Parts: sequence; C-alpha cells; structure tokens
Amino acid sequence: MKKSWIHLLLIGLLLVLGGCGQVKESNSASQTNQNKSKQPITISVTAQQVTATEIEATVRLRNPNDHAVSVTYPSSQKFELVVRDSNEQNVYTYSKEQVFTQAIETEPFKPKEEKEYQITIELVEGDTAQQVEVVTVQQFEDATVPSTKATANISKANP
Repeated sequence: MKKSWIHLLLIGLLLVLGGCGQVKESNSASQTNQNKSKQPITISVTAQQVTATEIEATVRLRNPNDHAVSVTYPSSQKFELVVRDSNEQNVYTYSKEQVFTQAIETEPFKPKEEKEYQITIELVEGDTAQQVEVVTVQQFEDATVPSTKATANISKANP
C-alpha cells in the first residue's frame, strides 16, 4: 500500500513537471512572435515634370519585414501625395483630385514585397512644382509607427 502511494505521488509529480515544460514551450513560442519584426510599410516617391503642366510620379509601398502583413484601409486610398512649389505652398493634393470608394479594403503584402503606383498629376498653368511628399494613410496592426513619409524633388524631363 505504501508503494502504491509513492507511485501515485511520483506520477503526479511527473505530470506537474511535464505541464510546466509545456508552459515554457508556449512562452517560448509567444516570445518568438513578439520578436517578429513589426517594421511599418515604407513609402518612397520619384517624380518627373514631363510638360509645363504635367508631372509623372511613381509611389512605392514596401513591406520591409521577413513575414507577410495585411494593411486594412478605411477606403481605396493607399497614400496621400502633395506637390509643393519653391515657397512650400501646396499646388496639388492627390486626395482632392481623386474619388475613392468608401469601403474597407485589405491589401496583403508578402515578405519584402513592393507595390508600385503610377500617378499623372495635372497642374494649373503657371504653377511651379518643386517637391513631392507622400505619406502612408494606414499601417498594419502592431506596426511600430502609424504612418511613414517620403519627399523627393521633381526632376525635369530630358528634352
């Protein structure tokens, strides 16, 4: 009878120790997920003035992470773009010239994936465009910052 109690006690002790080992493994998996990079979607822009009133801009959104992320946008607008003159006055705002659907959209990004958007900007005669600035309008959940920004000078087209 005494041996039975000892055996039961040993079995109970093994079960408790085995459970503790599983908790440690679970915490380890949790720490791995927390160590996952949460770098925000980056944005970049290049722009070239092709005529006196037309600029062609290329906006790139890139996932710098080694894992896939999904960005959920409140509308179809993926970024904001502003063109400024030499006095830093706004001469064009992308969102004022576009129509966006008012539906929630989710856009998946594969690891290191880059998405490119081409935009033709029509200026008013006499506007002197100098610089383009772009800003992300949304990030994925848990990104380290809510938005990223980039600025570029507008180059002149080669004649």
